[in-house]
Amino acid sequence: MSKTRRPPRRPGQRAGRSGDYEVGYGKPPVNTRFKPGQSGNLKGRPRGSKGFNALMRRALSETIPVREDGQLRQMTRHEVIIKSWIARALKGDARSIDRLLPFMQQLDPDITERIKIELVFVDPKNKPDGNNEGGSAT
Repeated sequence: MSKTRRPPRRPGQRAGRSGDYEVGYGKPPVNTRFKPGQSGNLKGRPRGSKGFNALMRRALSETIPVREDGQLRQMTRHEVIIKSWIARALKGDARSIDRLLPFMQQLDPDITERIKIELVFVDPKNKPDGNNEGGSAT
């Protein structure tokens, strides 16, 4: 009785299969592959959980009491942020004006032709009348 030698089984091969399947990068063993209809992340994100955008939208849409012109009003946080942004721009805050202009142009494309914004930077060393008494001569 002679024994015939079979080549050793490679990892990932089922018994009785031919040796034509090679396990390697992008070729996982047959027995560890996902079954049809089975997700790769079985637990996954729970159905009720919310993403960042949904949480931000919900937080900004909550109403808060705000005193405006001596009267108490209910406003959304989103409205309060926009009104405070506009108030800072009206006071001359250059950063607020710079950030507000693109939104204004989206609402009304030819607004830059109708309004003139002039930013004046004053050097605290020089007096407003133009006299350079304490400053250095250039």
